[in-house]
Amino acid sequence: MQDFLARMVDAYTIGRDATRVGLVNFAEQVDMYFTMDSFNDAASVKAAIKSMPYLGTADPTTNTPEALRVARTQCFDPNRGARPDKTNVVIIVTDGLPTPSNREEEALNEAAMLANGHTIVVAVGITNAVTEDYIRGLSSRPKELNKQYFLLPNFNALTSIYSSLSVTTCPTEESKYVKFICMFGWIFHSFMSK
Repeated sequence: MQDFLARMVDAYTIGRDATRVGLVNFAEQVDMYFTMDSFNDAASVKAAIKSMPYLGTADPTTNTPEALRVARTQCFDPNRGARPDKTNVVIIVTDGLPTPSNREEEALNEAAMLANGHTIVVAVGITNAVTEDYIRGLSSRPKELNKQYFLLPNFNALTSIYSSLSVTTCPTEESKYVKFICMFGWIFHSFMSK
């Protein structure tokens, strides 16, 4: 997962006046691992991603709604390097549904609040532990398979969507300078965003 996130960073021009990156790492615990103003070059972002700790525990719960809330309220905060006049993109990569199950609706509501706040949400579901309805529900409109949401059989398949994901989140060279990346990752249940 960390290799994939680092490779995604290479798809963008990272810098103070270009694409900015933030990362939310989560399992049950949610950590704003770094903010949009933490790094101004791709090498520093990739080094931080490579050092991201695994937050999983013996407790099998997954706090997806809180991770999305942190993205909405902290990752895209102008006091933490976000630029309100630019397009925000969240890429969430997950290999499971939120647990306990009552968190699923809350996660969908948080994703909708992000989308309603002019954030593009791209969702990537990995393994058959996710449902297409859930992954589609997390994504922004028009909610097209292999554009706003992706379904993959395993983590190794992440490499197969690299190009499509780059095009979806940054369709033109010019737009690379008006986007943000806010990655969510939690090795087992992982999320990434741009």
